[in-house]
Amino acid sequence: MSKIKKAALATAVAMSALTSLVLTAPAANADTRGCNGSGGGYCIWVQGSGNHVNRVVVGGTSLSGILSFTGHYRIFGPDFSRNTEEKEWKWYERPYVDRNQDYPSGSKFCMEQWSSNGRGGWDLLSLPCVYTPV
Repeated sequence: MSKIKKAALATAVAMSALTSLVLTAPAANADTRGCNGSGGGYCIWVQGSGNHVNRVVVGGTSLSGILSFTGHYRIFGPDFSRNTEEKEWKWYERPYVDRNQDYPSGSKFCMEQWSSNGRGGWDLLSLPCVYTPV
């Protein structure tokens, strides 16, 4: 078989495999995000589709300007509230709460980012919120 025919066959096989992957891949979930805080870089992501919420995720982005903070997150919504552990959080760490349920349109999901102020108290660094539908 000539080099041209081999190359054409290899390309056809690769395209067939890629098409198969695309056609059989599960539908991607939607998500909505709200950010604020230092440089707008701390966010809450509600993952799901429509009014169905799969997971609520919080954390920083590369825009945060803060590489880490010592404190905790409070993640909350219509029927839950969770405080994470108190520790040094890196901007890329993503604590989350699984929900896997439907919520009415306009349901509000928020996160509070609390930083230790070194005097025995806490300072609120950010409070972004998002609403369903996702």
